[in-house]
Amino acid sequence: MNQYTPSDGLINLLVENGFREVTEQYFPHSHVRLELKGEAYHPAYFQRAFRYGTGTALIILNYLTIRVLYRTYVLAESRRLAEDEAQSIISFCKLPAKQQGVLATQISNLSSLMAVVHPNKKIEAPVAKSFYAVKS
Repeated sequence: MNQYTPSDGLINLLVENGFREVTEQYFPHSHVRLELKGEAYHPAYFQRAFRYGTGTALIILNYLTIRVLYRTYVLAESRRLAEDEAQSIISFCKLPAKQQGVLATQISNLSSLMAVVHPNKKIEAPVAKSFYAVKS
């Protein structure tokens, strides 16, 4: 199973799925360095933004973190995405803006985003390591 981090691989996945880059609007400094100066993309030094349609959720590659925003709310945030997580984010972003607005109220993290997009799929929450700690 593929894992995605802020990289050219994730950018290619987004572009192949119809997303357009809106870095110029949100991060003009990064846009100037990438497009006008021709610097190579390195996630530790650049921020980038992608959107599927007008008024829909925004995917931001905020240095080494991947964020999904709807309006000003961070719906999900992660440093790496499994393939099914990436597909859930893409599916959510392709929904009409009104539907995203309704569903955004039910989303507080990546697991809840996946549950909203794929309601029939059971998402198992990870168990904290402290849960297994033996008490003496």
